[in-house]
Amino acid sequence: MKATWVALLATGLMTASLPARAQPKPVVQVRLVIEAPAYRSHFDAAEETRIQAEGAAELARQANDRFGFLTFRSVTGPQQLTFIIANTNRFSTSRGSEVSIFVDFTSASGEKRSARWRPFRTAAQAIVPIGSVDQLLGLIRTAGEETSWAPIEQLLTSVPITTQASVEAAPVRWVLQYTGRDLCIQMGSLVQVGVRLRVPGSTDPIESEYTAQIIAWRPSSPAGSGRIVVQPLATNDFMPELAKAAAAGGVTPTAIRVRQYRRDYAMCTPLQRTSPSR
Repeated sequence: MKATWVALLATGLMTASLPARAQPKPVVQVRLVIEAPAYRSHFDAAEETRIQAEGAAELARQANDRFGFLTFRSVTGPQQLTFIIANTNRFSTSRGSEVSIFVDFTSASGEKRSARWRPFRTAAQAIVPIGSVDQLLGLIRTAGEETSWAPIEQLLTSVPITTQASVEAAPVRWVLQYTGRDLCIQMGSLVQVGVRLRVPGSTDPIESEYTAQIIAWRPSSPAGSGRIVVQPLATNDFMPELAKAAAAGGVTPTAIRVRQYRRDYAMCTPLQRTSPSR
């Protein structure tokens, strides 16, 4: 009986250490900017404004369908994901140049990371009429539906999704405030956990990061309804220090990021009309 009460008390303490409900996911503003001279000379200001607004809304919808660990909106947000339709040679001002879509991600602190996402219009296609606003919007929608978003995912892995997690020892694990369904994330996905360690016998705290894998939901049933449980990979550095600090209650999470995301489409209904390309 005593053992039963101890187990119940431990469960209660662990549950109490977690928020009653998950905090809102970080918000990313999605923007679309047209820089390519071929398009800027073809459309007037009102048409360009419409393309940028409707194109951003469509790309935000597609981003929400792929990356459930963030919330994407085409309105003002603390960090921006900007799609730029520009000449592949950004120094070129020619209307006959090859055009690509580039992506810039600007964090809340102002740090910027960039990538070339995909080609959009070849130089050989320069002789083909650009067409109407609706036709260009259709090309933008198709570009998102048919192209891998892996380069964009690499930009988004820099975004902390939370600083809160319950720490367990023996073995060391973190229980996140989010459920699997909150993030639409598959078991086995990877997160990066930044921590501050206070190791017994050491005067200065250690700042470190650990790659951890999602190993369970708590509770485990129904699938994805429980809190996300992650465990650091054995290949991490400072594992002995982590274990010692955890046993002494000296582990403080500082930032948790998604490192390798796999969306669970069985658990979360896709928003997109067609099956997305990864």
